[in-house]
Amino acid sequence: MVLAVLACAGCAMHRPAAYRLVMRDAGPPLLLPPGVAKAGPAVQSLAFAAVLKRGGCPSAPGGIEVRESKRRIVVTVRQEELAQQPAGWLSAWAAELEALGCVAPGGGTKLADRIAESVPLELNAAFHLLHGNEVDVGPHTRIEVVSPVFREGTPAGASALETAGTTGSGNSLTVTMRASPNLIGFETAWYGLQPRAGLPGFAILPLRAERNVQGKIERVPAPSTNPFTFPDAAGFYRLFYKADQTEFTALAVAARTRAELEQRTKVLEGGTASCQKLNDGMCIAIPKGTGVNAYVVVSVNGSEATVHWPATVGAAIRQAGANNARAIVPRLVVRKEYGGRLVPVVFDRTGDAILGLMLEGGESITWK
Repeated sequence: MVLAVLACAGCAMHRPAAYRLVMRDAGPPLLLPPGVAKAGPAVQSLAFAAVLKRGGCPSAPGGIEVRESKRRIVVTVRQEELAQQPAGWLSAWAAELEALGCVAPGGGTKLADRIAESVPLELNAAFHLLHGNEVDVGPHTRIEVVSPVFREGTPAGASALETAGTTGSGNSLTVTMRASPNLIGFETAWYGLQPRAGLPGFAILPLRAERNVQGKIERVPAPSTNPFTFPDAAGFYRLFYKADQTEFTALAVAARTRAELEQRTKVLEGGTASCQKLNDGMCIAIPKGTGVNAYVVVSVNGSEATVHWPATVGAAIRQAGANNARAIVPRLVVRKEYGGRLVPVVFDRTGDAILGLMLEGGESITWK
């Protein structure tokens, strides 16, 4: 099975070379992708073609029609219906198509991304169609892990915090916590993704680490503990967070395929979140007291920047030290990926709607 680069079927000869953020009298602005000259009617069809496996690839009840034609399938997207789907729906549908053998391994993600970037939708609607409540770990993701450092000889599984006292009466309860006397510092490690040679998906690898022990910061060659020690078969990952009335659970979940990752997430979403429900080495519980934070990598004024996920253009500007992001807009240049290359985003420079554009990772943000 070969997944070809998706191409618009029947597009006009002269196509806009940029995204365009179009303001409306009512409602959020629309983001028009390259190849779409105007917003058009509420129901708009765009066709895409790909070389795929033949044999019963189903349409979706969410505004996507799939039909076969001469050893190819044509995916027709109806904008209005697609826009009504819940968060993460598009990625889940594409993963299911991959599981059925309609696209090559790893091709479901490419298909979902290509649809999302090619259909005119309200600002950030495409982002929400691709991402659910969990954090998908992709090629533009960086993961920060902050873990406690204990005195030598501290028993395994020790907590960084301990209860100092409890007061209250009736429906009011106050619990005072303090650092454990065995806690002497913390370690911060960063992880990134590397494509697997000849296989779909990625491997999570440590990038750098440093320790802060009693105020002294030391760069270390590798993190003392790697929480992402998955089997070699793992290629797709998701950070899963779930809070209930008594505790907060963080899990790192892996899978062989994107479709399998979707199925495993559904299992965790029902009832108590626990790796025991999956019963294999593809799920790792993050220890209590260890923080796991996801970031996306973008370019800001020519330098790589990691911005907390989910992030916006405005957040990236402020992180770069420009506290008044609105004042930057008249001289701001934003480039966003389309078809594997960066193209500019054209926007109204008298407003600030562009600051709310959510970042997928890989964008370029510059100003003079």
